[in-house]
Amino acid sequence: MQKDLRKGIRRTSECRNEKKLDYLLGENLSRNCSVQLLSEAMLLDKITASPSESGLYDAIVIGGGSGGLAFSKEAAQLGAKVALVDAVEPSPHGTTWGIGGYIEPASTLVNVVQDRIKASNWIYRVQLNEKKVDYINAFASFLDASTIKTVSAGRRKVERILRAKKFVIAAGLRPKYPSITGAELGITSDDIFSLRRPPGKTLVVGSSYVGLECAGFLRGLSYDVHLMIRSIPLRHFDQQCAEIVVGHMAAEGVKILRHFVPLSVEKQSDGRLNVMFRETNGTETKSHLYDTVIWATGREPRLRSLRVQNLGIAIAKSGKLIVNDHDETSQKNIYAIGDISEGRPELTPPAIKAGQLLARRLFAGSETLMRYDTIPTTVFTPLEYGAVGLPEEVAIERYGENNVEASPLNTAFILRVVFGSSNMSYASKANLFVNFERIYNILQVFHAYYVPYEYVVPQDESSAYCYAKLIALRRSPKTVLGLHLIGPNAAEIVQGFTSAISIKISSEQLFDTLPIHPCSAEEIVKMTITKRSGGDPKVVGCCG
Repeated sequence: MQKDLRKGIRRTSECRNEKKLDYLLGENLSRNCSVQLLSEAMLLDKITASPSESGLYDAIVIGGGSGGLAFSKEAAQLGAKVALVDAVEPSPHGTTWGIGGYIEPASTLVNVVQDRIKASNWIYRVQLNEKKVDYINAFASFLDASTIKTVSAGRRKVERILRAKKFVIAAGLRPKYPSITGAELGITSDDIFSLRRPPGKTLVVGSSYVGLECAGFLRGLSYDVHLMIRSIPLRHFDQQCAEIVVGHMAAEGVKILRHFVPLSVEKQSDGRLNVMFRETNGTETKSHLYDTVIWATGREPRLRSLRVQNLGIAIAKSGKLIVNDHDETSQKNIYAIGDISEGRPELTPPAIKAGQLLARRLFAGSETLMRYDTIPTTVFTPLEYGAVGLPEEVAIERYGENNVEASPLNTAFILRVVFGSSNMSYASKANLFVNFERIYNILQVFHAYYVPYEYVVPQDESSAYCYAKLIALRRSPKTVLGLHLIGPNAAEIVQGFTSAISIKISSEQLFDTLPIHPCSAEEIVKMTITKRSGGDPKVVGCCG
């Protein structure tokens, strides 16, 4: 079995040696796999299943992303007869993602990334086969509320008709291209690890976490990177923290083009791209030459080919499917999970959990609903920003400013970050500072500017941007509403606090917790300064 599995993996992922296979797959995968296959050909045939001929499926899942995989495996484990239909349309540059996708590798870095992706996709197919989920590499479209037509994704366009009692749409989103001349000359985050050349001087357009992460890691590889921000960075995140993250990126050498929008892209004779852009509130245009342009301007659904509109399913203005708390669309036997659902976070872990919970509700009698109030997440910028719970702005809107206990802002730090930026007009700087001052005067939030211990010896200047914020109700029960942390390993730290915050720990309980010394996480349970106090939030010393 181990030999056959390795043959199949090598055929799919083009892995170069045995050690790489062990690293990509995990050394125990083969020996733990219960699928009994006699040859590579049998492995390939079994993993890409033919549709069942024995009647209705209990559920057909459309989309092989995180949510679709999670639902399929959980439902099958509960005894349901499940099929997963998945295929991926290539990007304008030929890139495809997902179980049915494939990317042609190039450089050493790209090879490593793509080998990992392909190995993961193969593992997913093996797992689906183990669970007896029929995996069908095909595109789907609804004929009616209980029937779909599939067209195979291979060269032979085989059509099949499949029927099910329930359908789960987990089709996800695809990167969006702006409606400007020459947009097709740019790439998206889907394409960045399939480039056949170094990216060179790069313009990243968009300030979502995708945009900031792309700009950050390219700058970390010493490329010249410009980041174009139309309005605010990291919308839906805490805006004070978002500004600190952008400030740190600027300090690391990313040139921030604040309040600009692209107008056109034109390819030059030497292959470089001339980008025309202007200020959002102006008319004067500027231009700059880049080797690569990355669009990080959001993601959008691709539902037209699925023909859900023929079923009368309610669709939001965003193009996403409207669902209730039970993940039901307006068509009672059709559900939607993950990014494709209106109002849901565009993150992998919530999609996985939502898929598992939906399967249990449908096939195990569970009544547990997905909670979206304490979703942990991290922006993997050069200095990580981890968060769980509410941003400060949302807490104010929901509970009222006098009911929130919030961490104070360091005015001197804000002055340095805001007015030290050379990429903002004076008016923009003034407006931003006024907004900070408004928050400073009306809120109380526990906070600390701290120096991570790994930054002490090298005297890393990034420590000036390391910040912790805890938002809580001012009055009993003093529930913690949100935690925000900027610093190294923020994801690891915030993950540890997520369980406590999800069960509504109070600020008093949190601050009664003994810290581990020395570590960055201890600064969270040692915070005493609030915005209302006006005290200096900078941590000095370590003994109280």
